[in-house]
Parts: sequence; C-alpha cells; structure tokens
Amino acid sequence: PLDEGAGWLLHLTDMTAAKQEESRMRARNEQLERAMAEARARIVEKEQLAAGLVHEIDTPVGVGLSSASELAFRAEQLAREYRDGLMRRTNFEDFLTTARESSALINDNLQRVADLLADLRPERSPARRIQLKRFLGDVLLETNPRLGEKHVGVRFTCPDDLTVTVETTALRRIIANLVANALQHAFTGMLVGEISLVASCRGDQVHLRFAD
Repeated sequence: PLDEGAGWLLHLTDMTAAKQEESRMRARNEQLERAMAEARARIVEKEQLAAGLVHEIDTPVGVGLSSASELAFRAEQLAREYRDGLMRRTNFEDFLTTARESSALINDNLQRVADLLADLRPERSPARRIQLKRFLGDVLLETNPRLGEKHVGVRFTCPDDLTVTVETTALRRIIANLVANALQHAFTGMLVGEISLVASCRGDQVHLRFAD
C-alpha cells in the first residue's frame, strides 16, 4: 500500500528521432562499405590490367629487339665481306631477304606496342586501314599465354584479302575483353575449352562473331 500523499512518476521519452538517426547512420555506413568495396575492386582490376598489359608488351618488344639484333649482325657481316672483297651475289641477296623480313617484324611489333600503349591514353586513336586477318591474328597471339594456362584452343577464320578502316585500339580492346571474359566465366570445371572468332564480309560491312 502507498503512503498517504505518495504517487507514481511516469517519464515518457519519444525515441522516434533517435531510431531514425540510428537508421540513417546504419544506411550511411552500409553505403560507405559498398563504396570502399567497389574502390578495392577497381584497384584490383586496374592492377590486373596493368600486369596483363606489361605481359602483352613483353612479347612484341622481345620480337622487335631480336629482329633488330639479327639485322645489325647481318649488316656487319655483309660489310666485313665487302671490305675483304669476299662478298658474293648470293650473300647480298640473302641479306636483302633478311632485311625485308626483319624490317617487317620490327615495324609490326612496334605498331603492336603503340596500340597497347594507346590503351593507357584517354583519347581515341585515329582510324587506319589494316589487313584484318593479320591484325586479329596478332591480337589472338598476344592472348596465347593466358589461353595456354587454361588449356583453351582458338579457332580463327577470316578472308585473307579483307581490309578495313578501323580504330585499332578499340578493336584490340574489344577482342581482348571478350577473351578475358571467356577465360573468367566460360570454362569453369572444364579441362579444355575452345574459343572461336569468325570474320565475314556482308556487303560493305564486316561482321565479327566470337563464341566460347
């Protein structure tokens, strides 16, 4: 029983504002965590792209250096034969063959390096006329190490005489991305796989069909 004159003191607090603030804080934290996760994913992706680009540049640079070294060696050899009065017609013709082949290799591989480095620039590369079969063959050749690691074969078909005017950096990036996506998603749990790239001409258009 209550003493005479005693009573109850009831204190009510409105928690609505506190709950709303707590909910807002939770939402902001979740948004921040998502942003941080996305940032980490972009950093990892850029690191992987950079590593892949360095790997792809190594091959044409190596071929170019080897061709330039061979050309320099053969030129010095021919010059020595000329000074000594030992140069024959066949020697000179052999040198011309080597010079043509080496120059073509150096030019092609320097162009490949230029195209790869263009991927690092935000601006678009100018369109130029290319032999499509040779260009696409070079792009697929650059992916060979990654394809080999996954035991993935390549089936490639393109008319020999097909030439196009195209922005080569964009086309190279498209094919490289298709190959990368196939390697990442298409062959999980498989011992071997295959990708195919078929180029065909339809009127004044060129159609590329990629499949895995």
